[in-house]
Amino acid sequence: MISLILNAILALEIILYKIILINSMVSFYTYLIIWHSSEGENPLKVKDRLTGLGFKPLTGYHDYEYDHGGIPSIDDILGLSIKVHETLKGSGVMYKLESKPPN
Repeated sequence: MISLILNAILALEIILYKIILINSMVSFYTYLIIWHSSEGENPLKVKDRLTGLGFKPLTGYHDYEYDHGGIPSIDDILGLSIKVHETLKGSGVMYKLESKPPN
């Protein structure tokens, strides 16, 4: 009986280890697309503001990405969205945020 319990505990430990390992390998990103206006702020200043928040400039479909370093909660994503909103407020920039695992 004790050996069955010990085997069950060992099996649970292995499952938990695999879950932790998988979660540490999966990372979500928030992608940002920017639309600049000729009446808005200098794009280099916008870049400096966004990199100050931890965004990395990209080339291609998305302009910036933010690596959450794991699976973020909804509150984490909303918190980042609020920071982007406050950072770009008054800059004349329109933007779109999209959070997902990497392609």
